[in-house]
Amino acid sequence: MKIPENKKKSKGWVIKLGQGGNTMPLMTDSGLMYVVSGEGKLSTGKVYGISSAGEKLWAFDLDGTALTRGALTADGTLIIPVVYENIGGFCSLFAINPQGQVLWSIKPQCRLTPPAVASNGDIIIGEPMFGHIFVLSPVDGQIKHNIQAGPIISSAPVIRSDGVLIVGTANELKAIALPE
Repeated sequence: MKIPENKKKSKGWVIKLGQGGNTMPLMTDSGLMYVVSGEGKLSTGKVYGISSAGEKLWAFDLDGTALTRGALTADGTLIIPVVYENIGGFCSLFAINPQGQVLWSIKPQCRLTPPAVASNGDIIIGEPMFGHIFVLSPVDGQIKHNIQAGPIISSAPVIRSDGVLIVGTANELKAIALPE
């Protein structure tokens, strides 16, 4: 299959990533693409750093499954939750910089929603089963605030332009002011 040229007359490209499954890209302002790729729903995946020209720069083994492409901080760091089905479905949360280095990781004993990043850089992530929203430090992933949002969290958190958190719980949609 030939990939058509774009309006700038640069050629398209294709990169083979793994044996199949999901491929979920995110692009930084500098043009670096993080591509989260899995071999299927419950298998080990990888995060790749890909240049805008299609060059594979680095790969990071997740040793678990990423069910979301994650979120980007202002400096281009990828925040990504990873599920480990072999240990009861618990997660790790990784912060991976544009050079493919892990800045920090945490291993809460729970599942996690996809993350959101607040305008001040804080990382917002939900714990679906018990209804907690965690506000994490972007520096080290430590919990700054624990907000009880409801009996369960049924959606990924999103942040409005005014900084208010929106999250789905059980049968409700809630707007929550984030702590300073």
